[in-house]
Amino acid sequence: MVNDTPGVARLLQLTGESEQAAFAALYDATAPRVYGLARTVFASEDHAASATSAAYQQVWEQAPHFQYSFGPEHSDEAARNRTVAAWVETLSHETFVELAASGNYGERSAPGAVLDATADLPELASLTDAQRHALGLTWAGARSYREVSEQLNVGVPTLKSRLRDAVQRLNSTYRIKLSGQNVEHSDDPLLARPVTPDVAARTGQAPSFSESIEADLQNGLLTELAPLKALDAITSAESIALDSHATGQGTGAIESWRERVNLTERTITWAFRGLAAEPPSWLLDEILAQLPEQNVGMGFMEDFEEEDVADQPRSPWARWLFLGLGAILVIALVLAVVRMAVGSNPVATVDGADDLFATDVIEMTGGGTVQGNVSESEDLGYLSFEEVPALPEDQRYQVWLYQEAGGSPRSLGLYTAEELLDDDATIRNVSDYAQAWVSIEPASGSEAPTSETQAQIPLRPQVSQGPQYGGTG
Repeated sequence: MVNDTPGVARLLQLTGESEQAAFAALYDATAPRVYGLARTVFASEDHAASATSAAYQQVWEQAPHFQYSFGPEHSDEAARNRTVAAWVETLSHETFVELAASGNYGERSAPGAVLDATADLPELASLTDAQRHALGLTWAGARSYREVSEQLNVGVPTLKSRLRDAVQRLNSTYRIKLSGQNVEHSDDPLLARPVTPDVAARTGQAPSFSESIEADLQNGLLTELAPLKALDAITSAESIALDSHATGQGTGAIESWRERVNLTERTITWAFRGLAAEPPSWLLDEILAQLPEQNVGMGFMEDFEEEDVADQPRSPWARWLFLGLGAILVIALVLAVVRMAVGSNPVATVDGADDLFATDVIEMTGGGTVQGNVSESEDLGYLSFEEVPALPEDQRYQVWLYQEAGGSPRSLGLYTAEELLDDDATIRNVSDYAQAWVSIEPASGSEAPTSETQAQIPLRPQVSQGPQYGGTG
């Protein structure tokens, strides 16, 4: 099945390929929340619009570098779209913090105005007033934790504790809203594990924050500091210190740290979604005008808008008819461009490749079969499944990718039996991987296979037991 309306994850990927039509669609999908946040950060509407423009310039420039290494928590398109939308908002917030600090964008909104704007956000209802004020001034006010500490007249350790506790409480609410599950009974390794008790169990004492990040790290509070990084509430030097500390603890520690920060970013952007506001109608045109001269579809729109129809004598009826038909043509062209940019069906692309490599049909341990299909020239592959048995509601098939046998797995996604049978599991950048595995995991996914492997599928011809070559085109 081909979705005619790409989600923001796909639109960002196309933006990274310099597709301006996709970028415009990405803007339409995300700009209300970005501009709404800018209106809360900056006192002036003009400065908020200028800051939003600067933020989307950053989105355009950073889109090619976005890492699409989605983990088990991104098993469906909705989860991937949430992550990409959070990335756009987080990058925008980082831009707003830098612009506000530069002093070139006027006054930031006063603390009272920020607190008024965030007072009635329903997602913050579970927080205490102290937690809501701390979180609101830090995120919606684009302030550092030290600035908020001074403005609220509380100590730095107290402010850090409030931000940590606020994020933990929001994580629980976020999980319940998205899945209907209580976090205490969740299999999610990040949401289900309390932060502070985990540190206390390892150190034998309840940890407490200090005045400095360095002292906090010495006290084993790295994980506790994830909200400060996700909120852009620390200096560049402090951010580097946190990442370096995590890196020094090994691969598992740095991955866990990044996952915690990413989860916090998703939670925070969700919690403040109520700040959304419609941006000025002219803003997108201004942003597009600043992009490199390689637009797709937009040139026709600009030419149409610039055509001088007033000089040609027409009746009012004919003029409106002409404009209406022109608008229809413009919309049709943009839709066609976006659809073309989405590309052909990956399965058809692989099947039509001259270097198609198909594995033997592999019997799965619990029933059903799977076959791998790979094209090195297209750097695409897919797994096709037949007669896969259904699983209980609390379980899913999870597909894993391995760069080498025995290496660290990357989750391709979680699937019900129906999803595997209806839609093949697509593998992009397939040349990076040697094998795909299938296992049965909890519905929320696992960080690595925890059950007997249902099948192991080779993804390179040299490791196949029975290759078949030749395209269909």
